[in-house]
Amino acid sequence: MLKDLDRENTSADHLSIILNYNKTKLLDRKNAIKKYIDFNKKYPEYNEQKEVFTTLTHSSIQIEHASDEVIVNNLYSQLLWLSGSGYLKSYGI
Repeated sequence: MLKDLDRENTSADHLSIILNYNKTKLLDRKNAIKKYIDFNKKYPEYNEQKEVFTTLTHSSIQIEHASDEVIVNNLYSQLLWLSGSGYLKSYGI
């Protein structure tokens, strides 16, 4: 139950940042980067999958040096992963 609430709060935080950026093209970089890093620590299974992709594509950049758009796209990827993993877990997968 507590984990579900945490997932919902994380999703809401990510969505708020994404929608605000899409509307205004302004990003609170410090907050967005903190959310990104916190997510990677909280969900190591996401981070493992991301590292495999990075290795295969040879595409890696420190999030602190990324453009606002790249940061938002990474938050969106995390949001999609969180939504998908929650959906699969609801079916016991």
